[in-house]
Amino acid sequence: MNYDHSFHAGSFSDVLKHSVLAACCTALNQKEKPYRVIDAFAGFGSYDLQSEAAIRCPEWQDGIAALENVLCPAALQPFFSPYFAAIAALNANGGQRYYPGSPAVARALARPQDRITLLEANPKFIPQLKHNMRADKRVSILQADAWKALAGLLPPPEKRGLVLIDAPFETENEHARTVDLLHACYKKWQAGTIIAWLPLKSAVQEANMLHQLRTWPKRPEVLYMKLQPHGYGYLGSPLAGGECGGEAAKRRQWRVFSERTPELAKAGESNQSYIGETEGGILNRKKENPSPALRAPSPAHPSPDGLRRAQQRGEGKLPASALIILNPPYVLVQNATPALEWLAATLPATAPMAQRWVCTNL
Repeated sequence: MNYDHSFHAGSFSDVLKHSVLAACCTALNQKEKPYRVIDAFAGFGSYDLQSEAAIRCPEWQDGIAALENVLCPAALQPFFSPYFAAIAALNANGGQRYYPGSPAVARALARPQDRITLLEANPKFIPQLKHNMRADKRVSILQADAWKALAGLLPPPEKRGLVLIDAPFETENEHARTVDLLHACYKKWQAGTIIAWLPLKSAVQEANMLHQLRTWPKRPEVLYMKLQPHGYGYLGSPLAGGECGGEAAKRRQWRVFSERTPELAKAGESNQSYIGETEGGILNRKKENPSPALRAPSPAHPSPDGLRRAQQRGEGKLPASALIILNPPYVLVQNATPALEWLAATLPATAPMAQRWVCTNL
């Protein structure tokens, strides 16, 4: 395994992934009983955004750096404050030089009675991971291949907690392997919250992944969150060419798929799809209507800085960032759409696109 997350630390994908992780840990903290966080692909644990790797590939500029000195809406402060607290814990002198990976986020939010298990297959990463965990007695580090070892660790002795699957995606079949591992973990631990992060480079790839998830004979409550970058994502763009092209390329889009959400269940419409548009900061919900009368908001133009950085990277396509969360805490279900909306409106790589959201069942 040659993947090194130092090149991607603090990116918009990390902001999404780690803010969700922090919210889940905070929800677990609401009960006194101890819990365990298991991180399947731990990496280095935390990262220096002034390192050579971060300077060569400054994805953090369109990610965490874009949130610095930005006031989070009051309604979302309880959701994002644990994430910001984890960042502050690594930067005693202020600023954002050091960025917490998922192990550091979990460590910052865990209580004395909680435990953290970190799996990392690359032996070269283990010394730095141990250093970054500061010999914390709550943390155990295993040099192990998560594809083979993770399910065997479930359920944990505490019977409460979460699993994070954040694979490096070095091979073409890792999307299918991730959903398979997600299923294996769920079969072993049906009470736990299980989070899987996936990069999406094509609509076909996403459709195949969701179809695989739908084939499970028994599914828990599932929350699916996606943040689509502007200008080089697979929905189509002047850089990538994309599959949809046209005006779809100019929209900021995100999706929240949720089964049996309390909001829809109360309305007795758990199988309905909804589409909403924001105008003047007010979210207007309406039933999805295939009529041409339902139009997306007017598209905006790309951010020059976001496009310039994409061109400098020479990537052409930056994947969308997706999370599959099994047994999500209520606070996450409740805040998923407004949180994604704020991130998409704030991060420069996504800010140029018009505001649109979708909430539907898997």
